[in-house]
Amino acid sequence: MVSYKIITITEETNKWGDGPRFCPHPRLVRIIKRWLRQRAGKEEYNSKPTFKFLWYNIKWVFEYDRDRKEIIGYLSEHGSKYKRFTTSGDAKDFIRMEYEKRKL
Repeated sequence: MVSYKIITITEETNKWGDGPRFCPHPRLVRIIKRWLRQRAGKEEYNSKPTFKFLWYNIKWVFEYDRDRKEIIGYLSEHGSKYKRFTTSGDAKDFIRMEYEKRKL
């Protein structure tokens, strides 16, 4: 179960920028925005945007993060065989370099 602590930000903490902030998960924000657009009929969907569907998607975000950390931990045990790319461009560059090495 996910719980959030509600934080009151006073004028002083906001002024100095040293107060606590609530920063939701980017994937969670994306899911909620898409669900709202789908409910409003502004975006097409494959599954009807019900509250149950929204709940399952929110639950998936947190399960994915937990499982992802386990998987990355397991894969990083393999040293140089493990490659992690942050963008698709990085992955394409790596593939291109590997292909060129094998061609020579």
